[in-house]
Amino acid sequence: LCCARAQVCDFCFWFCLNGPMAAQLPWDEAKFVELLGRLVQDCETTQNLPAQGFVAREEAVAKHVLEVLNPFSVSSGGVLQIDVHEYQSGRPNVVVRYPGATDKAVSFVGMHFDVVPADPGSWEFDPFTLERDGDQLKGRGTTGCLGNVAILANFMAALAEAKPTLQRSVVAVFVSNGEQASQRGVGLDMLLDRGVLDSVKSGPLYWMDGADLQPCVGTSAVASWTLEIEGKKFHSGFANNAINPIELAMDSLKKIQSFFYDSFKPSPEEAAYGFKCTSTMKPTQWSYPEGSSVNIIPQTATVSGDVRMTPFHDIDAVQAALTKFVEELDVPALAGGHGTASKYELPNDKLTGKVKLVWGGSTGAGFAADLKGTAVTVMTEAVKQEMGTAQVFSLTGSLPHVGKLRKAGYDVCGMGFGRMAYFHANNEQARVSDFAHGWNILRHAVTAADGQ
Repeated sequence: LCCARAQVCDFCFWFCLNGPMAAQLPWDEAKFVELLGRLVQDCETTQNLPAQGFVAREEAVAKHVLEVLNPFSVSSGGVLQIDVHEYQSGRPNVVVRYPGATDKAVSFVGMHFDVVPADPGSWEFDPFTLERDGDQLKGRGTTGCLGNVAILANFMAALAEAKPTLQRSVVAVFVSNGEQASQRGVGLDMLLDRGVLDSVKSGPLYWMDGADLQPCVGTSAVASWTLEIEGKKFHSGFANNAINPIELAMDSLKKIQSFFYDSFKPSPEEAAYGFKCTSTMKPTQWSYPEGSSVNIIPQTATVSGDVRMTPFHDIDAVQAALTKFVEELDVPALAGGHGTASKYELPNDKLTGKVKLVWGGSTGAGFAADLKGTAVTVMTEAVKQEMGTAQVFSLTGSLPHVGKLRKAGYDVCGMGFGRMAYFHANNEQARVSDFAHGWNILRHAVTAADGQ
C-alpha cells in the first residue's frame, strides 16, 4: 500500500529502521573511529587552496577508503563494483556500487577527500592527528568532509558483507577537489561530463557534504564583484581640488545596494525552504594604493564583495541588471554627503569620477530541492524517526555541483553528520554520537527508497 501511494507510513519507517536491515547492518563505532583517524592523519597532503599554495593530492586518503572496500570487490570475489576515475595524477574519484535487482538506484555523492588548509599554530590541538575526548572527535576534516567519507566507506563495506537483497543499487561516489568546485577537470564535473553518474539519475541522490543531521534543501548562487573607482589625487588640505575615490566608493555602493534590494526582494518560497538569510549584495574587502601618506587623497580605490542569490532568482539576470545600473549611474549626482568640499566632478579640469563594476567568478545556479520528491521526503522522515524531529533547512552558502545536478534533473537532497558550527573552522570537531545516528539514517534511506 505504501508503495502504491508513493508514501511510507510510520510502521514501515519503523520497520526499516528496526527490522532485518538493522540486524544486518549494526553500527560499528570502533571501525568508524579507526578509519577516520587514518584519513585525518593523511589529510595534510589533501589541503586544497591553490591561491595560497596548497595543491591537493588526494591519493593517500583515497587509498585508505579502497583498503576498506577492496576486500568486498568483484575482483576479490565480492559484490562491490568499484571504479576509480583519475583525471589528474594523484587525484582519484572512487565510484562504488552495491548492485540491486533493477536498474534503479539510491546514491550518496560528494564525500570529498580534500580539506581546507589548517595552520597548526592557530589550533589548540594537532589538526592532522585525530583526538578523541569522550564523544568529541577533533581534527581537520572530522566535519568537512572526512567524517562523511569514513561513514559511507564503512556503510558500503557493511552492505557488501551482509548482502541484503535490494531492488535498487546503492551507489557511493567519493570525489577529489570538493573544496575547489570552480577548478574543472578533476572531480565531479568530469564524472558528470563523462556520463559516469547517468545511472544514478533513476533515484534519490543524497549530497553528503552537509552537517547537523538535517536535510539541506537549498543553497545560493554566488558571484564575486569589484567596484573600480577612479578619482583625482590631491593633497587632503585642498579637498576641493580632489575627487575622493573612497567617498565615491561609499556613495556609489550605497546607491547600487539600494537598487539591488529594491529590485530583488525575498521570494515567498524562501520560508518553505528554511532560508534564514535572503539574497544579499555586500562588500567584504576595501583597498587603496599602498604607500600614500595619510594626508594624500588617493587616485583610485576598489571595493570587492559578492552577490548571493537564493535559487528562486536567475543569477545571470541579476548580474546583467547590476552591470546596466552601474553603467548608467549619474556619478556627479552622488555628491553631497561628505561636506561642501567633496564633489565627484571638476568642470575646470574636465574630470568626472569613474565607477566600474567588474565581475569575478560565479558558481552558477543555486539549488532548490523538490520538496515533494523521494529524496527529501524519505530523508526527512528518516531523520524524524531517528532524531524525534526533522526540519529542512537552506543556506546562502554555495554548492555549485549540487546546482548542476539539480539542473540536470537529479532528485537531490543534502545531508551530513558533522557539526555546522565547526565547518572549515579552526579546532574542527564532530561527535561520535551524531555519526551513530547518521548510520541509522543511512540505513533507513536505503531501505525506504528501496521500497518505493
